Amino acid sequence: GTLMFDLLRTTKAFPSFLEGASVHLVENSLQMREIQRQRLEVEIDLSEERSTSEEDDNKNEVMAGEKVSGVTKEGLRVTWHWGLDSLPQDAPLFCIAHEFFDALPVQQFQHTERGWCEVLVDTNVDDDNDDGDGEHNNHHLKFVLAPSPGPSSSAFLGRDAASRRKLFESIPSEYRTEEKEAAQQLEQQDRDGSMKSSMKRGHAQQPSSVTFPTVLTSSSSSSSDTLRTHDGVVLEPDDGIPIGARLEVGPYRDITMEMLAKKIGNQGGACLVVDYGEDFPQQGTLQGVKEHKFAHVLETPGEVDLSAHVNFSSLRSAAQRASPDNLQVFPIVPQGAFLINMNIEARMSALCEHATEEEKENIERTVMRLVSEDEMGLLFKVMAITQTGIGAPAGFPADAEGYMQ
Repeated sequence: GTLMFDLLRTTKAFPSFLEGASVHLVENSLQMREIQRQRLEVEIDLSEERSTSEEDDNKNEVMAGEKVSGVTKEGLRVTWHWGLDSLPQDAPLFCIAHEFFDALPVQQFQHTERGWCEVLVDTNVDDDNDDGDGEHNNHHLKFVLAPSPGPSSSAFLGRDAASRRKLFESIPSEYRTEEKEAAQQLEQQDRDGSMKSSMKRGHAQQPSSVTFPTVLTSSSSSSSDTLRTHDGVVLEPDDGIPIGARLEVGPYRDITMEMLAKKIGNQGGACLVVDYGEDFPQQGTLQGVKEHKFAHVLETPGEVDLSAHVNFSSLRSAAQRASPDNLQVFPIVPQGAFLINMNIEARMSALCEHATEEEKENIERTVMRLVSEDEMGLLFKVMAITQTGIGAPAGFPADAEGYMQ
């Protein structure tokens, strides 16, 4: 709730805007809902039969309702949603998606002699199983490869070899992780739980994603046979793409962006996306964090935060498909450049004016972390979509110069 708290504090300078505004939070975690409620100081609307004491005793039950809504001290209406479909349809939508898309699901595929096989998760009942690095896997789950390419391979990677090759070749060569490098990253992850160096470069590797040696079942067809899916798509390796290469796609992310874009195209408004990722597909960036440390993504499911880098080019395409006549979709800008364009230096100076020396050092260090190319300034990107006719949003260059190419 800190981001929304700061946004509302800033917009107090525009009382006419707040008079017609309401806040809508899409949040699936009951714990986070309660934290947001407390941070924004929202008094939840109670049904006639529910007393205040019951609310105190059953906070989770209250926040878990189909429609959870309340008002702040200033009288601003705040509503929580489980998804995008219940958002208002009768007013302009101004959406802030800060580290939102990286938390949505991804699907991974590996190029094999049988074609592109999807990476799946299976129960780990084999005592002799390891994750391809020679180390015993103590987790209850394991990664496996599908025995053959399925409908998802052609649906998400392309029905013909040319489409899949184009997708793979859109990854710059310096971002195509070699198996040797992936093994070194895995060794580092196993040793100290750190993947900071690979995150900065944009190709953090998930633990146990190096070889995916296990298949669910053995295919009766040899690699020279012609295999087909149920819809007649030929399954075979793609020339020019090395065996073992991986592709990571986020179809649910694209669907989510299409839903947002349609709403903005129909209702008016804008969407600002701030997340880490690149403007091209990824190979394998799924990662887990637990208690502020990197963790195996299959460790204690439900207790490890999972995320993967965002493919901004795919999000832009989804937005353009959704409402091509009513939307402007702006190219991404690195977070560091965006914040500098938004005069973060002036903000830093204002904060430092009455700060102690220790506070000044902390403020300057925080700003450098946000804008430095060696920290978050280049890894994080900013993207905007707006209704047509309102020009480039603040922080974005008015012309193509200054955008990432």
